[in-house]
Parts: sequence; structure tokens; C-alpha cells
Amino acid sequence: MNPRKPKVCILSTSHAVGDDRVFHKEATSLAKAGYEVSLVVQHDREEVIDSVRIIPLRQARTRFGRYVTGCLRALVLALRARADLYHLHDPELVAVGVLLKLARKRVIYDAHEDYEQKLLSRPLPKMIRGLVARAWGVWERCASRLFDHVITADSHTQLKFPASRTTVIANYPPLKFAALENGKRHEGDFRVMYVGGLGDDRGIGKLVEAIGRVRSENARLHVAGAAPNPEYAGALSRHPRVSYHGKLPWEQVKPLLATGHVGAVVLQPVPAYLYCPGENIIKLFEYMAVGLPVLISSFPKLKALIETIDAGIAVDPTSPEEIARAIDYLHDNPEVWRRMSENGRRAVLERYNWEHEEKKLLDLYARLLPNGAP
Repeated sequence: MNPRKPKVCILSTSHAVGDDRVFHKEATSLAKAGYEVSLVVQHDREEVIDSVRIIPLRQARTRFGRYVTGCLRALVLALRARADLYHLHDPELVAVGVLLKLARKRVIYDAHEDYEQKLLSRPLPKMIRGLVARAWGVWERCASRLFDHVITADSHTQLKFPASRTTVIANYPPLKFAALENGKRHEGDFRVMYVGGLGDDRGIGKLVEAIGRVRSENARLHVAGAAPNPEYAGALSRHPRVSYHGKLPWEQVKPLLATGHVGAVVLQPVPAYLYCPGENIIKLFEYMAVGLPVLISSFPKLKALIETIDAGIAVDPTSPEEIARAIDYLHDNPEVWRRMSENGRRAVLERYNWEHEEKKLLDLYARLLPNGAP
């Protein structure tokens, strides 16, 4: 008689079913390794995708609904799953994790970023912003001591939790992302690529202004990401040197990036990003995987990372003029472009890839479930 597969339940109240880290990396890796994986996530129906059972969580209409009723619904669905281990992906689910521990369940908390620093960047009244951030930090650290393990997406956030029960599992792309597609790079334009959120804190406005200042006439900015409103999308589409592709599913990101020449990560100097050591910025490594030299914010850790790899140029993210000069430099110096392109791809192939991180994930699960299902 074959022993039953150990059951894992992954929970997220904020991510969609096709999320890169939650689904395409962690959930599918665990399913391929032989775990019975269910994923409680925002979706409109129950189905099985790539051997992962999707348990639909009704999308909340308000932030309060996501934080309160969404978490309560997620808890009920999680308990119904009767899993051997629960893997939580959002900060609001910390309270759910505590309740699961009180019910004697195994729990992993997956902290994608430093949420305390992120709160300091939120548009809260200045008098209470620091207090709210510190209160969250205390709650997160205290609650996490109850959990069986903490996963972080970067080495900075790791330092907030007990070293003996914390593992960094970075947001690197799979090796297949680095497989070159011959003839795909577009030769008519010199394409600067940006994929991600379109908020001001991500620097999209600075990029649009920069592309208008670029001296090279064939340089264009290609943008993919969800626009905050139709007017914003329309303004991007009407810009003479911008091509707006809308929000793309994960499977279409690589084919678009493979047509480009430069990738941009111009995070603005706010607390949510100033600490970043780089491991949690998925698009940085996706750019390098397809051979795009990277323009990256000149924050100390990001600057050190990109210069160590020699795969891009650190720029002042608040200066459209400096961003434009860097684009012109890469356009006008093909040998430099080629060297940085090759260095970035080589770094992903040899070190910064999901296969390397997947081993750490599976090793962790093997330690927490050493005999499979209890």
C-alpha cells in the first residue's frame, strides 16, 4: 500500500492564481516533488493547474474586506484542506498563522519584503506612520516565533527573524527563462523594457521623461504592467516614444523582454526600496536572464550587486537626465552592451536561478516533514 502524499496548503489573500513566486515557483515545485498541494488564492473557480489544486477565495472589494473577512475565509478554507503544513504568503495572514499554530498545525511564513519599511512609505499621517510601522514590526517578530519556519525573499529581511528558523529563498527566474530565442531581439528600435507596477514609487514617470530626452532617435520605452486607471493607460499609449502593452500574463513576459535591449529598475528613494539588496526584485534577474543590461537605482546594495556582476549601470533614479545618458551610452557602445549582456546571462545560468532556490525550498520541506505525512 502506497503511503499518502504529504499535504501542503498555500494561502494568499492578495496574489492572483498566476503569481510568479506563489504559484509558478513554490507551488509547482512542491507539486513536482510529490507533495499534494492546494492553493487558497483569489480565483473564480476550483480547478487543478499543473497538479496544484486551486481553492478559490472570493476577491474582497475593499482593503478592510481583504484584511478581515478575506483572512477569515482563508482560515476556514485552510482548515477544510486538512493539510500537514500551511505556507502563508501575505502579512495580513500572520494572524491566521497564529490561529493555525493554536490548532497545532505546522506553519511557514513567507515574508516577501520588509513590511515595516514598506509601511514607512505608505501615505499615512506622518505623526502615526512610524508608530504603525514599529507596531507591525513587533507583532510580526513576536508572532513569527510561534511558526515552524520563516522564508524571506532577501537577505535584509532575513535579519528580522531568528537565524536558526529562517531561510532566504530568492525571487530568481527558472533556467528556462534564460534560454535564448534566436532572431527574437528587435533590430529596428533600441528598446528599453520595463515590466512591473506603474506607481510613482517605481519610477515609471522618470522613465517616460527620460526616454523623451534620449538622443538616440530609435530608442523607445516598452512598458508592461497594470495601469492604475484608463487615463493613465491612455497617456502612456499616446506618448510618441512609448509602447504600452498592458498587464501581461507570466507566460508572455519573456517573449516581450527577449525583443529588448535594456531593462530598467529605477525604484525611487523611499524606505520601501532603499534597503533592497536585490534578491527579491524578480524583474532584475529576468532582464539579465534574457541578456538585457540593467539600469538600476544607485542604492548602495543594488549598485554593489550590478557592478559586481558587471551587468548594468547604476543611475540616480530621480534624474531623467542621468537615465537618458545611460541609455545613450549603451546604445552608442555595442561592445559594452554585449559584455554586460553576456555577464548578466552567465550570472543567472550559474547562480541566480530558481533551480538553485528550489533545492533550498525542498530541503526545508523535507526537514519539516521528515517522514512525509504524519
